[in-house]
Amino acid sequence: MSHEGGLANIPPTEGIELRKLMNGIPIDISSFLEISLTLVDVVYTHHKQDTVIGNLNPAVVQIQFDRKLVELIDIRITDYASLSPEQTGRINRTPERRSDLYSFIHK
Repeated sequence: MSHEGGLANIPPTEGIELRKLMNGIPIDISSFLEISLTLVDVVYTHHKQDTVIGNLNPAVVQIQFDRKLVELIDIRITDYASLSPEQTGRINRTPERRSDLYSFIHK
């Protein structure tokens, strides 16, 4: 990942939450694609193990540019605006893999 633009201001050993990155830090297209693909791989790995993340949102995604690492941090951080209907109890269904995707793209 490149440290162009606003990314140069992030200390090399420190990560940044995706929600902060989404709030105005400029990012080049190659870094964006690398973050996106790595995040897809992280979520896919959880889903292959039949694990529903449950609260996938930009606040729980930590990006460490120097290590080219995307990881899920404290998933107990709840952003109710991004939860799927089955995660909030609005519908009587058990949350599943698609719930994670709904939660992430509806932020």
